[in-house]
Amino acid sequence: MEIIGESKKILEAKKRIEELAKEEKAVLLIGPTGTGKKTLARYFHQKGPHPDFPYVEISMANLEENQVGAVLFGIEPDPAATHMKGQIGYLEMIETGTLAIAHAEQLDVHQQSKLATYLKAGWFHRVYGQQSVKSKTRVLLLASGTEAEVLEKFIPELKELLRDRTLFLPPLIQRLKDIPLLAEHFLRTYSKKNGRKIGGLSREATEKLVSYGWPGNIKELENVIQRASMVASEDLIIPGDLIFVRPSEKETHKINILRNEKIRNLLTHPATMKLLIWFNIFMVTLMAGFTLYTGLFKPADDPLQQYENNLGMVITWIVWFPILPLSAVLVGRIWCGVCPIAGIGDLAARVKKFNLPVPRILKRMDFWLVIFTFLILDYLEEFLDIAGTPLATGTLLLIIIGLSALFCVLYERKTFCRYVCPLAGLLGTYSTLSMVEVRGNKRICQTQCGQHHCLKGTEKAEGCPMFSYPASLTTNAECMMCFNCLKSCDQRGVQVNLRPPLQELWRQSQPLLSLALFGVMLVGLMAHHQFMEGTYWKVTKKTLETSPGLVYTLLYGLGLAMAVIPFWLSSTLSAAASREKISENMAYYGMAFIPLALAGHLAHVGHEFLDEGLYEMMAYLAMAYNYLTSGIAIGSEPVEIAPFIHGSINTFIKVMIILGGATASLIALVMIARRLSKRNVFGRILPHGLILLLFVAGYLVIFTAPTGKPKPALKEPQASLSVAKALGGAQGGTISGDSSFGKGGKALPG
Repeated sequence: MEIIGESKKILEAKKRIEELAKEEKAVLLIGPTGTGKKTLARYFHQKGPHPDFPYVEISMANLEENQVGAVLFGIEPDPAATHMKGQIGYLEMIETGTLAIAHAEQLDVHQQSKLATYLKAGWFHRVYGQQSVKSKTRVLLLASGTEAEVLEKFIPELKELLRDRTLFLPPLIQRLKDIPLLAEHFLRTYSKKNGRKIGGLSREATEKLVSYGWPGNIKELENVIQRASMVASEDLIIPGDLIFVRPSEKETHKINILRNEKIRNLLTHPATMKLLIWFNIFMVTLMAGFTLYTGLFKPADDPLQQYENNLGMVITWIVWFPILPLSAVLVGRIWCGVCPIAGIGDLAARVKKFNLPVPRILKRMDFWLVIFTFLILDYLEEFLDIAGTPLATGTLLLIIIGLSALFCVLYERKTFCRYVCPLAGLLGTYSTLSMVEVRGNKRICQTQCGQHHCLKGTEKAEGCPMFSYPASLTTNAECMMCFNCLKSCDQRGVQVNLRPPLQELWRQSQPLLSLALFGVMLVGLMAHHQFMEGTYWKVTKKTLETSPGLVYTLLYGLGLAMAVIPFWLSSTLSAAASREKISENMAYYGMAFIPLALAGHLAHVGHEFLDEGLYEMMAYLAMAYNYLTSGIAIGSEPVEIAPFIHGSINTFIKVMIILGGATASLIALVMIARRLSKRNVFGRILPHGLILLLFVAGYLVIFTAPTGKPKPALKEPQASLSVAKALGGAQGGTISGDSSFGKGGKALPG
């Protein structure tokens, strides 16, 4: 047993405990929870005159009030009563050993009085006993709290006995010099236990440990290093390996649905998620198969080459795509939990899996990388008109499936889903608004669990594919909703909570700057995609002589810049009012713009679906029915569905969605500001509120503007014009005209 540390306070405590250990008197150790009182108590016993005699620890927190006397002093047997057989207490049992009593501040007045008598006279009475029992057991009292709080709970007689024999252990935050030493010690211990060869801590990881507040003190540091030794993929611990479990806040307005055993049994049943994954694998195979078959083996003039006649295109862009943002808002990243692309990757990994550690560069980039991959895919999809032809759509599906399979074969867990997948950023951002969350019960995880099966995995289920620890989760963006942790936890420490929407936006203790900034980027992207469908742009672009690709690239960058730059300016002003770093201000208040981004996304896909998608889907179903009943080939006799939703209704719905998102963002701004500080709330909100007003005004202008192709000059009647087009339905367009979230290009589900 050794005491690790070089700080002045711990060296003084070590020297003092060695002096006290040589005497045959009681000692009181006081300190916050997790400061190492039990370690110091064992050191006290080791340095005493009888280190080979028993050392016993008991905790008052684990005993009922009526059990304390029997455990400490024993029970006197009564020959006249057969049920009173008697019991030997620890003070009598361990003779000249050492008895450490944890949470001694919970001893009642009667037990304190009996203990004081023993410490002063060296004898005590058993419960119901009259005869004095002598003992030489040394007593060590361990109490949690400040010195004043603990001594206030002791009777005067006991305080007097311990007056010169009381030692206070400082919290870990007052021992910054010792944090790296303790971390290295725990790392050596758990690396050896887990059979890992980890050289130590990187400089960045050490800085992160030293800068943390450590409310759980040394015990929390030990748990963090233990988890890091499990997930580390390099010979050094880096910041991405450090998983902190922050103190639990009061869980307000949350309902754990796992209290219903039927729901728990459904979610933990092995077949539940597997059935959904296999269904989605079938659907994505159908989509990719139809699009690739048509693109490779059908002539260019074949009806199946047209968007509305191809089953794969209809399912991909009209059915699946609008469901994605809605699923994230309603049930978090549930799509990621049943993703067919990841499922196909898992099938490939069954053939051969190298299980390589995650490359350090992926861990360092973390959420920034999925933002980058989303922006690249979103840009290229519209720039190359991937959604315009079946071959391009099928090829894109095949590429993403191939990348997923490659990462699943090469690397551990779901590295592709965690660090690379383009939709991880989008769904992760929207999932922060969800009414469902998976979290660990911090009390159970910290007191009853030492195996971390939710992180490592068991025979029942694999470890968390996102390398997350449920008790440390603070955002839905880092949870795939696969429920592996729920299946692995035998202590029932995992909860599936229903919560108020938006709550996560202002309950973040340390929000991610990348996540918050991406929410602001999405505001600009949604405006860009809708603008590209506007009639004004379609007319204007015909007059431009510049390269369409260059124009599109400039507009795409402009859409991002017009959201990010104003937000940076508002954050600069707000940070000045709150006297904080600009990056911290952006991380907190950027979360408030996510509802507006979602509103823009829903308004855009809603416009696409109600203006064209609904009728195209109904027309395809009618053509499929004609094929099944009459043998008429799909696309050979087009079916036209007359629009039955007036354009003004579509516009009204878009406006209501945008105003709803704006209201939610305003509420989030106020709640974030009030949560950070009650001082100068208006001054901190005002800059962001003005930018929010600017964004909303821009949305209303763009989303209510006319869309579709400009009307042709009236030369002669056009017999081929459909009823839908004659009534002013918006039309699909060219690669540089349609939105990447509309018919001319939509972000790929994956």
